[in-house]
Amino acid sequence: MHRAFHGYGKAISRATDHNGHDVTALAGFLRMTTKMVNENNVSAIAFVMDPIGDQACKWRTHVFPEYKGGRSETDPQLKSQILRLPNMLAHLGLPLITVTGAEADDVIADIVSALRLNSSLTAIISSGDKDLYQLLDPDNQITLLRGAPTPTTWESVTAKHDVTPDRWSEYSALVGEGADNLPGVTGIGPKKAIALIKAFPDCDDMFDAKNLEEVVGKAAAVKIQEGEIDYHTCKMLNELGTGKAIDLNQFKFSNIDTDRLISAAPSWLTPEVRSLAAAISK
Repeated sequence: MHRAFHGYGKAISRATDHNGHDVTALAGFLRMTTKMVNENNVSAIAFVMDPIGDQACKWRTHVFPEYKGGRSETDPQLKSQILRLPNMLAHLGLPLITVTGAEADDVIADIVSALRLNSSLTAIISSGDKDLYQLLDPDNQITLLRGAPTPTTWESVTAKHDVTPDRWSEYSALVGEGADNLPGVTGIGPKKAIALIKAFPDCDDMFDAKNLEEVVGKAAAVKIQEGEIDYHTCKMLNELGTGKAIDLNQFKFSNIDTDRLISAAPSWLTPEVRSLAAAISK
């Protein structure tokens, strides 16, 4: 939705509903979905959202009150459309999944865990969140679309950051994650983080390691010892998943009634819904 509103939405004509409310992000969201389905060999789809209100994920802010602090306020027009998205998807009969007490990224991790039980299945995650790097794998069973034409893969993340995705939560816990306002370990930047990851198969071992100074130098070693609690806290907050079992069958295109999808579409969304229905029916 953010990408549809801030990026894709600027390239299409503004859309309004019968009350004159802006619905460009909702229309752009379905156009982007249709484009992804058409350009890839997709046979199932799932939309995932953060739950809101009493069902929202709260444990991370209980552990670290500053979690996601400092983010700018969501544009009111975008916020109103995000709030309309669950009803729109339900009305159209498209599969939306939320889990009480879990963020959307946690649910995506649960879906990936279910996918990995069947090595013949592959998945594309459409999200700009770097936390999802940790779900990638060397066989590219899982790839990530972050807005660029070329998918993000295990190889591309490793080449860009010199860190393999399976160590991403450790890397983020060391250097911090600005998007979530996680501080990491004070004084540890990417170079020292990479040195630590290469020196220790599990960074939990670095705090008792006799060769820590040899790896990062005396001053940084002191910072690491002082930042042990920060490291473990940030790593815990960055790791994804709830352990919930996910039934992948619910996301198959065969379970989507495309005739209903078209007939249930409001007039302002009819072209986008017809295009998506055509893509699903291929």
